Amino acid sequence: MSNLRTIREERRADAKRYTLEAMAEAAGVSVPTYLQLEEHPERLKLGQAERLARHLGVTVAELLL
Repeated sequence: MSNLRTIREERRADAKRYTLEAMAEAAGVSVPTYLQLEEHPERLKLGQAERLARHLGVTVAELLL
């Protein structure tokens, strides 16, 4: 399981902020594309990674490690 999915799942307490729809919107992609990015985080573009990290309150390194 990727860190991206793990981080999102750990933050379910704030459910509306971390829905698949909210995460996709933060990344600037569709939900199906976001799900692919969770499965293959190596496909994240830098801008997407930066937006997701900011949305999750982590660094890009934490997101990708």
